[in-house]
Amino acid sequence: MTQRRQDQLSGEAQRQLLKIFELVGKWRDRTGAMAPVPAIGSSLRKDDEVTDPYQLSHALIGALVSAVDHLDAVRALVQDAGILHARAPFTLLRAALENSAAAVWLLAPANRNERVLRRLRLQWADALDGEVAHQVVGAAPRLSRDGWKGKLQAVARARGLPDEQVQAVTGRPVSYSGIVKAAGDEAQGSDLTGQDALFCWMLSSGIAHAKTWAVLSSVLDRVEVPGVPGLAENQVGLMLSASDKAVTLIASVTTLMVIEGWRLLDERGRGCLA
Repeated sequence: MTQRRQDQLSGEAQRQLLKIFELVGKWRDRTGAMAPVPAIGSSLRKDDEVTDPYQLSHALIGALVSAVDHLDAVRALVQDAGILHARAPFTLLRAALENSAAAVWLLAPANRNERVLRRLRLQWADALDGEVAHQVVGAAPRLSRDGWKGKLQAVARARGLPDEQVQAVTGRPVSYSGIVKAAGDEAQGSDLTGQDALFCWMLSSGIAHAKTWAVLSSVLDRVEVPGVPGLAENQVGLMLSASDKAVTLIASVTTLMVIEGWRLLDERGRGCLA
């Protein structure tokens, strides 16, 4: 593994990242301000009313804040510190893509019942994760699994969701791979696709977990290092660094997802959409 300096990136990579970092600066300022309250009469305000106390806007704003925070960490490493680590940027980009996709996934459906269902399914997955975490340290969660099931299904029934959707709330937990794929497919007015978003997420996740298939893919540039002590005759030493193309591709896809998340928030947070 090796680090590269910012000035070692290709001119095209530097230009693309600079454009992204300019957007990140604006988003950082926006997330630093007080969280917006959906306008009275807006689509999002109604979503919040019917998902109370698991307001949809709270979940999506939290997701966008987390996405921007991780993108800003990439910016700080590359732009401020002038360093492009071989693997860390992909871990940060993965988190940014997951969170921005979650925001898009929550807001993209035109049908309110589907948005409500998605918000409650996300809360169910959160509750199950919390249950496991408490078990690890031998503590009891603040609410049992049956308690969460009752509360979340009660919100679904109060909204008037059909029985099959009520049951789906606490069915198989939603996964980030599914969220990312669906968000990419449902994003409007951009070059995003579910396939591209999912592939970028898989690449980033693979690097984060040191998966061989990802490490040996084009995500990392490889240079053979001869004469490494201790290696067998059939082994070679490799110096790995982040690929310009991979970093800019995944950063660009993640940026498109964040843009779509903000667009949906602005659109549904004002006006009188259904």
